[in-house]
Amino acid sequence: MKATDEAKFLRVGASQRAQYIFDALRKTMPCEWLDAESFNVLGEYTVKPPYSPESCEGPEGQALVRVRKVLYGVCERIGS
Repeated sequence: MKATDEAKFLRVGASQRAQYIFDALRKTMPCEWLDAESFNVLGEYTVKPPYSPESCEGPEGQALVRVRKVLYGVCERIGS
């Protein structure tokens, strides 16, 4: 049952890097795929390639700062 739940977070056609970043962000906040390249975080923020903090778009505020901070940490961890 858990495998079925986890499978809904895999995106066919997404790059390995995109899937890794998505999975890392999903550990701390709700995420959902929009298409093979973009995903949504917290229902308000869209992350697009190249999946850097600057590529995160949405309303200004503390939530955007938090999403970008986590995204920065993930990018640092994978060396990009």
